[in-house]
Amino acid sequence: MLDYLRQKKSDRIVNDNTHVLGNWSEAAEWVGNTWFPMMEKAGLKYLAHVFSPGTFSELAARKSIDIMAGIITTQFFSEVSLAEQWINEQA
Repeated sequence: MLDYLRQKKSDRIVNDNTHVLGNWSEAAEWVGNTWFPMMEKAGLKYLAHVFSPGTFSELAARKSIDIMAGIITTQFFSEVSLAEQWINEQA
């Protein structure tokens, strides 16, 4: 995603996790403290995050957003089509 943002000079991403299995709670702090700042520096302004089916994965995703200290606008979804619609509506 980082390379994509830089190469395409994009400011938005739909992060589709619908096929991600397991609990990634261990990564939540890294995502919030490291990944989001890198993505913001690369130009990310809008992130549409599509949850994986697991409850704990959703909790971890929300935790990573809570940790983040940047200005990325993030919206959560359970369906990819709704995430794509939202991301395309951002100015």
